[in-house]
Amino acid sequence: MNGQPLGAIRAAGRLAPIDRCMLEQLGAALVDEWSELPQALRRTIYQRAFGSVTTREPPGTRRRVARLLRARGAGDPARQA
Repeated sequence: MNGQPLGAIRAAGRLAPIDRCMLEQLGAALVDEWSELPQALRRTIYQRAFGSVTTREPPGTRRRVARLLRARGAGDPARQA
């Protein structure tokens, strides 16, 4: 990832396979622990991930993420934001 901001690398679609794998593992761990995180931290993470429109975000992504996190017992992240 070469010290570049991850959002810029992700938006440009330049993630190496190992970086993509690492982010998948970290993302899965974050989802597993989501309901244990303080609400302020959950809000910050959600806003950082979905606070701005990206051209690479498939339609319905935010809705799917909200459903996934609700299933983990954390409420609706969009409403917490």
